[in-house]
Amino acid sequence: MSGATLNAMRILVVDDDADSADQLAEGLRALGHDAIVARSADEALALSDLQADAAILDIHLEGASGLELAKELRRRGHTMRLIAWTGDARITEATCRAAGFDAFMTKPISMARLAAVARSASGAFKTVD
Repeated sequence: MSGATLNAMRILVVDDDADSADQLAEGLRALGHDAIVARSADEALALSDLQADAAILDIHLEGASGLELAKELRRRGHTMRLIAWTGDARITEATCRAAGFDAFMTKPISMARLAAVARSASGAFKTVD
């Protein structure tokens, strides 16, 4: 892992937009993290046993939404940090919190904000500025 840090994490990125998912994964890798990409809720559920430290879930996925995916991951007992990722201003932090998310961020995201998200591996629900 190039640029690896002592706090490198395995992060699952779930987005059905290939460009968005790949750009986010590349940014996480540049920060020294292991990023795994899934393009759907079904694919994410199949990969969820990879012992990821965190998952960044797009809210608007084809098929099951990111909100539904978060609820299902929690129902299955997964304790990884779940981070909501959306460009939809109608999605609220309260809605994401109720679905089981730990953090909330909006698209687009800068590298500085992405680094802050990656560092926030524990703690209370928050919006990442």
